[in-house]
Amino acid sequence: MINFTLSYLLPLFCIVLLVITFYFSTAKILLWDIVRPLINVNVHRILSLIGLSQVQVDITAYIVGAARFVMYASALLLLLTNKYIRHGGFWLACFPLAAILIISGISRFWSITPAYTISRFLYLIAAGLGGVFIGFELNKNKIIWVLEAIAVLMVLGNLFMVIKHPSFAIMSGGEWRGLFIWKDYAGEVMAIASMMFLFRLVNFKNEPWIIRIYSLVFYALSVFMIFKSQSITEVISLFTVHIILIPAILYLKWGRLLKPIHWWFIGEAGLVILLIVWFSRDAWSGFIGRNSSFTARLHLWEALIPFIQQKLLLGYGFGEAFWKSGGDVAKVWAAAGWMAPFAHNGYIEALLGTGIVGLGLFLVFFIQIAYLSLRYFSRKHNLSALIFFAWFIEIAISNFGNNRLGSHDPFAWLLLVLAFSILMRDVLDRQQPAPAASPQT
Repeated sequence: MINFTLSYLLPLFCIVLLVITFYFSTAKILLWDIVRPLINVNVHRILSLIGLSQVQVDITAYIVGAARFVMYASALLLLLTNKYIRHGGFWLACFPLAAILIISGISRFWSITPAYTISRFLYLIAAGLGGVFIGFELNKNKIIWVLEAIAVLMVLGNLFMVIKHPSFAIMSGGEWRGLFIWKDYAGEVMAIASMMFLFRLVNFKNEPWIIRIYSLVFYALSVFMIFKSQSITEVISLFTVHIILIPAILYLKWGRLLKPIHWWFIGEAGLVILLIVWFSRDAWSGFIGRNSSFTARLHLWEALIPFIQQKLLLGYGFGEAFWKSGGDVAKVWAAAGWMAPFAHNGYIEALLGTGIVGLGLFLVFFIQIAYLSLRYFSRKHNLSALIFFAWFIEIAISNFGNNRLGSHDPFAWLLLVLAFSILMRDVLDRQQPAPAASPQT
C-alpha cells in the first residue's frame, strides 16, 4: 500500500503542488480587477441556491493559504519521502539557497517594517521549498511538460484579455499587460513562455509535424506579446538567449577541439563586448526607444546610494521593507525626481533588503545555477538541455531593470529554485554507486 502511494499518488500530488505553487507565485502580479467581480457573481449565484447570504471572495486569503499549504506540504514530504536530503552533497550544494532563506527570514528582527518582511518572506520560502520538492520528485520531462501547459494557458489568457477586454489589458500608452497588473510582468511571463516553445522548436527534427506547428504558433504569439508589452529588459533578455544559441550550436559541433586558451579568449571577448555595450548605451538605448538613464532608473539608483551605505551589511529588511519606511523614501523620490515604488533593480533591492551579505548569497546562487546548467548542457550535448541556462540568463538580465529576486515577484525565484533542484538531482543521481552485478550461477 505504501509503495502504491509513493509510486502513483506522489507524482500526481507533485503535479498538483506545482500548479498551486505557480498559482501563488504569479497571483500577486495578475490583474484581478476584472476577474474578482466575475468570481463574486458566480459564487453569489451558487450561495443563493442554498439560502446563504452573499459573501465577498477574498483572493488575498486564497493566495496566502496556497503559499502556506505549499510550504508545509513540501517541508513535510521532503523530510518523510525524499532520498536526496539524506545525501551530504545536497546540504553542501544547498548552502547558498538555505542561507538566502535564513537571512531573509531573520531580517524581520532588524527590518524597519517587520510585518511587511514577514508577509513577503512567506512567498520566498514557499516557492523555495516547493521548487526543491518538485525538482527532486518529478523528472525533468514532466516538469517541462507542466510548465509548457501553463505557458499555453498564459499565452491564450493574455490574448483573450487583449481581444475581449482591451480597456483593462491595454495600458494608456498602448502597452499590452494582458492578464497582469503591469506590462513588465506580462513581458516576464511571456519571455519564459517563449523559451519553452523555443526549446521545443530546436528539437523539431524529432517532433511530429503537428507539434512543430503548435510550437511555432505559440512561440510567435509569445514573442509578439513581449514586443507589444514594450518591456525592454525582457526584449533584451530574449534577444540574448537567441544569441547564446549560436555559440551553443558551434560548441556542439566543434567544442571537443577547444583548448583552455580558447576558453580564456572567449571569456575576454565576452567581457570586451559587455564593456562596449555599456559605454555605447546612449546609441543603442536610443535605438530601442529609451534614453541612457533607462527611464530615469539611473537617477533612482544614484539617489539610493547614501541609504544603502547606511545599512550596507544587513540592509533594511527583506521584502522591499525600505519602501514602506516613509521619510527616507520621500528623500529618495525628491533626489530621483519621480516616485518609484521600488528600486527597479533586483540586485539593488537585495542590497536594500539584506545588505551586502544577502546580495553576495544571491550572486553565489546565480553562479552556482549558471555552472550547473552549463555543465548539464555539456554532458547532455544537445540544445534542449540549454533551457535551464536560458532561464538563468533571462532572470539575470531582467533583474537589471526589475526586481526578480523574490521580494515582490516570486515567479522568477521559483524558476531559479526549480532549475537548481533539477540540476542537483542530476548530479546526485550520477554520484550514486552503480548496482553490483549479480554473481553468475
